[in-house]
Parts: sequence; structure tokens; C-alpha cells
Amino acid sequence: MNAFREKYSAENGQTLILVFIILIILMFATLFLFDLHQVIKTKIKSRTAVDTAALVGAEWQKHTLNAIGEINLIKATTALLSEEYVTGGTSADFLKVTDVNDAAQVQKAKEQLQQVSDAAASLTQIQVRLSFVGPILGMAASQQAAKNNGLPGNPDSTNVALMHLSQLSDDTQYGEEVLSQQIKGYEWRNPYIAMLTEVLETSKTIAVAPNVQFLGYPRLSSDGLISVDILRNETLYDAINGDVWCYVKDIIRMDYGPEGTKWWGDIELISDSSNFPEESEYCPVGVNYHSSGYNSAENAQAFYGDDGRGSSSAESLLDQAGRLTDADLLSNNYDGYDPDNHNDTDHKYNPLAKIEWAIFDAKQWYNYGDQQVQNWEQYLRSSMQEGLTYRSGAVFYATARVTNETVAGNWEKLADEKIDDDRYIADSFAWADKDTVSKSNPAARMRQAEYRMKKSSRRIHTTALAKPLGRFQTTDGYLPPHAAGMILPVFDKTSIIPAALSDNPGDSEMNNPYFMAFLKEYLPHLGSVNSLSEMEPWMDSHPHGAWFREYHEALKKLNDPEWRQKGIDWLETVAKTTTYIDENGKEVDKTYTNEDFCNYWPSGGSGPVTGPSVLH
Repeated sequence: MNAFREKYSAENGQTLILVFIILIILMFATLFLFDLHQVIKTKIKSRTAVDTAALVGAEWQKHTLNAIGEINLIKATTALLSEEYVTGGTSADFLKVTDVNDAAQVQKAKEQLQQVSDAAASLTQIQVRLSFVGPILGMAASQQAAKNNGLPGNPDSTNVALMHLSQLSDDTQYGEEVLSQQIKGYEWRNPYIAMLTEVLETSKTIAVAPNVQFLGYPRLSSDGLISVDILRNETLYDAINGDVWCYVKDIIRMDYGPEGTKWWGDIELISDSSNFPEESEYCPVGVNYHSSGYNSAENAQAFYGDDGRGSSSAESLLDQAGRLTDADLLSNNYDGYDPDNHNDTDHKYNPLAKIEWAIFDAKQWYNYGDQQVQNWEQYLRSSMQEGLTYRSGAVFYATARVTNETVAGNWEKLADEKIDDDRYIADSFAWADKDTVSKSNPAARMRQAEYRMKKSSRRIHTTALAKPLGRFQTTDGYLPPHAAGMILPVFDKTSIIPAALSDNPGDSEMNNPYFMAFLKEYLPHLGSVNSLSEMEPWMDSHPHGAWFREYHEALKKLNDPEWRQKGIDWLETVAKTTTYIDENGKEVDKTYTNEDFCNYWPSGGSGPVTGPSVLH
């Protein structure tokens, strides 16, 4: 009996230790599940809010383009020639000169012609106003839509908007002659400031950042081995700091030259006002203006612009749109000669004065190439719709950054001293050296999950792209809206589209004033030094030095050949081996590397991960 008691006493408490260990493991498992739930919940909320905001903003872009197009049609109709637009006389006498030697008749016709010009100019001013008002209303509506879906305001985006608002009132930035305080006679600046002020006062904060084309936005040039355009990508720095090898797989394989090379080159800041869009800088719709060269509403160049795009005449386009009949066409009523020409048959001036048409900016509106369409169609259930194959133009690009607060991502807050990045709580449960633990070991799997949580970005970045869509029908089929050159009211729907289906819709760093400062201050100074170590004392003395630390640390990693090689080794490591039967009936082993799983599009028709059935 005594021996039994001694044995029992020696084993007493072992079960309690085991229970304690299990409770610790369950506690950390619960924390991980909590983190996972929090991340998924935040991502779903952000996705819904950003998609909704993009659709609402694109809807306002659609209304803007259609309203501008309707005014173009008003300009093109005979309404401008009716007696309602002139004082005195009848429509039959309008612009009529029976005797070219009668000075009074000629003068009267010239005055009437001026009245037509003034009326058309007033309509042009309305179109310019719409190009400012419509996108701003879309921006305001998108903020409300995002907040209604639970997205919080972003102080950084709000600060950028406030900074832009203060710049608009600064004559040294927006008061230069090159800008012109009038656009087609419209004094745009004060109403623009008033609208933005109202949006910010009403919205309080910016929840989603739209695409912008700010005047004086930092443009950079460089002669380095690595293009400075790569360094303009804010997401790159998150990917580097998080060791997201799939994102940086192409960048780490670039030629950086021998160790110590100034691969970024002599970066220079380019400041000019040429990128002012002469419309809303928020979500611009790509409107330009063109005057007919022959003072005629039916001159095809008025509809197509200077590049002569399209093949149909302006009058046939209007006829196909169902807005004019043969009886309405000006060429069937007037011969277009002026009274100084003695071959004139109807003794009238040109029926319309020189009119400025709202046209599509050719630099922003263009189609996919045939090969691009074929490349994308492999991921679609059916072919891209005819006439909707335009890759750019008006788009509403909404993006949001929400703080990703996870317990695993903030272990250092749970200790008096910051835990080393190479130390993991999961190592406490590995009964072997952490570097030799089998990948199938539960502790190793827990360590991998912890690694991903710790290395994941502190910000959940969600983006959506929506586009107003439209086309017009011709006798030969459908054409995209910009094929007519002149803007017509043909936009009938909006849709979320994959970001890859449109070119970069504008500078999207409105989310982060710190990154804007990084572009304007850090990178140009980096271009003047020969090593990243020379940036350290400069940042210590710079008022914004703390803003640049995260990006600077990322560049130090990118500059390290060993870090780049570490990523290349991971990408080339075999991740999976499968066996299949070839055409000869033999078993063949096929291996896939980690890099193969980076790509969600099949390579050469095969791959470990297939593409989606529908591209959206």
C-alpha cells in the first residue's frame, strides 16, 4: 500500500501539466480562428462597399456622358436655326441674303450668324460644367454608398482631398496662365472649389479613394537599370516587406548590376501643369473639344476629331441614332455657300456657325487590339460583345485601405520587448529544432500559419473598377462609342469589370499622403545619392523622415542580392508532383514549383491552377 501511494504521489500532477499544455494550444488556436474570422469579415465588407461605390460612381459618369451627348445633338439639329433663337424675322429669312451688294442684308445675316455662335458657345459651357459636376456628384455618391455598406472613413484619403482643396485656392499652383481660369468661357475654379468643399463637409471623411488626375501630381524620370515606374507602385513595398514572392517574382529577377550599383539611377522630379484634364480631376470622363473646320455641322471632322477615325459621315451617324430624318439633314436644305460666292443658290450663309463639339479624348479612349481580345476571350464563356471592346475611357476606380488588426500580426504588443521576427510561439510546441521540424509536424504547420499572419500586410487593400458601357449600331454592326469621335448619348449600362481589362485609370495614391510625399521628396533625393545608406542621415533630419521608413526598409531588402536569391530559390522549389498517363499509355511524373501556383491563369493550356470560367 505504501509503495502504491509513493508511485501515485510521484505521478501526481502530470495530467495537470498535459491539460495546461492543451489549454495553451487551444488558446492560440482560438486566437488564430479569431484573426481569420476578423480578416475574412473585413475583406467581405470592404469588397461589397468598394464594388458598390465603383458602380455608383460609374453610373454618374454614364449620366454625364449622355447629357453631354444630348447637347451635341441639340447643336447638330436645326433647332439652332429656328426663329426662337433670333430676334425678328422668320425662319425662312434667317441668314438669307438676296442681294450680296446690299450691305444691310449682309450685316443682318452676320449678326444672326453671331447669335447662332453665341447660342452654341453657351451650350459648350454647359458641357464643360457637366464634365466637372457629374464626376464630383459621382464621387460624393460613392462615399455614401461605401459608408452605407459599413466601410469606415480613411483619414489618409481625407487628408489628401483636403490638401488638394487647399492647392486649388493657391494661385501659385492653379493660377498660372497656362491653366487659363476659363475653359470655353466657363470660370471653373471657384465652382469647383465650392463643390469639393461641400462634398468634404457633407461626407466628413473619404471612405473610398477614386481615381484622380491631380495637377502637378509627381512625375518621375530616371536612367536606372530598374524603371522608376516600378518604384511608383505602392503595393510593391507591402509585398517586399511581407516576402510575398509571387508578387515580386519578376522584379527580383531583374538585372541590378554588381553589388553596390546605383540601379535606381538619377531619379528626377518632373513638375508641370500639362496633365490638368480641363474637367474634374476626380474620375475624369475623357472629354475634349473640337471645332468644325468648314463651319458646317455636317463636316465629318467635327464628329471624328482631327485623326479622321471612322468611315461613316456625321449625318449618317445621326440618322442611325434615329435623331434626324432626311428632311432634317442640313445638306438637303442648304447648299452651304456664303453670300460672297456668286455661285450661291440659296443665298444663305453656312447654316451653322463654327461649333465646338464635345469629343472623346483620343489619348484616353481606344480599343483593345485583336490579339488582346483573343487572349482575354479564353477565360470567357462567350466572346466579348461587339462594340464593347474598348479598354480605356471613362472608368471609376474605387480603392479602400482598411487596417488589418490581428493578434498574430501584433505579437510585439503582448511583450515588454519586441519579439524577434525569427521567433514564433509555435516553436514552443516543437520538440525538435525549428529548422529541422518535418513539414507534416503540427507545430510546423502552426508556425507557417503564424508566419503568414505576422508577415501579412497591416492594411487590407480592396479595389474595384466599374465602367459606363455603350455602343451604337451601324449598318455593318456595332461600334464602340468613341468611333464616332463626337460624344453621343449611347451609354446604357454600367458594370464592374476586372482591373486587368483597363489601363491604369489614373493616379490612385489618394489613399496615402505619406506615399505621395515619398514620391515627391524621398525618391528624387535618392536619385542624388549613390547608396541607400546615405539616405539614413537625410531621413533623420527630414520632417517627413518617419513617413519614409517603411518604404526605405523595403528598398534595402530589394537591394540585397541574398534576399532576392532567397525569393528565387523559393519560387523554384518543387511544391507538388503528380502522375498522369501520356498518349503512349506510360505513367509520367510532372512536377510543379511554388511559382506555378503563383499564376492563376493556365500556362500553355495546362497548369496546377486553372483560370476562372468567367472573367469577373
